[in-house]
Amino acid sequence: MAGRKFAGIELGGTTWALAIAQDSPLNIVARTRIQTTTPAETFALAFAWLDTQSFDAIGIASFGPVDLNPASATYGFITSTPKPHWGNTDVVGAFKKQYPGVPINFETDVNAPALFESAFGGHGDVSSLCYITVGTGIGVGVCVEGKAVHGLMHPEAGHMHIPIAEEDLAAGFKGICPFHGSCAEGMAAAGAIAARLSIERQALQSIPDSDPVWDTVAHYLAHVCVNLALTVSPQVIVIGGGVPKRNGLFDKIHAKFLKFMNGYVKTPPMTEFIRPSIHEDVGLVSSLELSRLALP
Repeated sequence: MAGRKFAGIELGGTTWALAIAQDSPLNIVARTRIQTTTPAETFALAFAWLDTQSFDAIGIASFGPVDLNPASATYGFITSTPKPHWGNTDVVGAFKKQYPGVPINFETDVNAPALFESAFGGHGDVSSLCYITVGTGIGVGVCVEGKAVHGLMHPEAGHMHIPIAEEDLAAGFKGICPFHGSCAEGMAAAGAIAARLSIERQALQSIPDSDPVWDTVAHYLAHVCVNLALTVSPQVIVIGGGVPKRNGLFDKIHAKFLKFMNGYVKTPPMTEFIRPSIHEDVGLVSSLELSRLALP
C-alpha cells in the first residue's frame, strides 16, 4: 500500500532520535533529535515534534531493560534501568495516551536493529541473525524467522560470562559491571576499555589502533560471537555501536573467532558472517522498521 508513513523513535539514554519515513524505513522525510532528560520533559519535547507530523504507526526502540510481555501489567515500561528518573517508566502508555488508536510497536534498541538487518541489511535470505552493539554497554538482539526473540524478558547476552583474557588476569583487571564484574560488558564496553587504560572514556579516540588493548577487546567480542554461534546458531552476526568503528577491530575479531571456535562449526567467510551494519543510523531506521511492522 503506497503512501504509508512511519514514525520511529530511538530512545537513547543521552538523546532520542525521531523520524518520519514514507513507504520504506529507509525513505526518511523528516527527522530531529532531542536530549534525554526527565520522562516528563522528554515526552513533551517528543510529542511537540510528532504533533507537527503525520504518520500511520509508531515504532519505539528503547534502551532497557524493558517489559515486552503484552500480558504483563507493566508491558511497555522501561523497568530496572540504572538511568536516573527512568526506572518503571510507562513508555507505551504515554504514547497511547497522546496518540489513541495509532498502532505502536515497542522493542529493545538491539532487537529492533536485528529485525532491520534481517529485512534490509543485504544479507540474503537469512532466518536467524544477531545484532551486537558495543558502546557505553554491550547489548545483543536476536531475530529468528523474522521475529525478535522474547521469553522471560529479552536477550541480555552482553552480560554473559566468558574467559578472562590472559593480560587482564596478569594485570588483575576484574571488570566494571556493577552486577557481574567481569561479564562481556564489564570487560569490553567503552567504560571498561577506558578503566583498563586509566583514562576518561572521551579520551579513547586518542588511543592508537596499534595499542594492544584492541586485541583484548577483540578477545571478548570474539567470545560473544562464538557463544552466540553455539547457542542461537545465527546465519549472520552484525556488530554496531561506537567501539567497532575502530580500524582493524573486525580483523582481530575474525581471527580470534576462528581460533576459539577451532573448526567446530563451519561458518560462511568471516567478512560475511561477522560484519558491520550497512546503515550509519541503524537504531533510528530500525525504529521505523518497527513502525512498518505494526501495520498489516
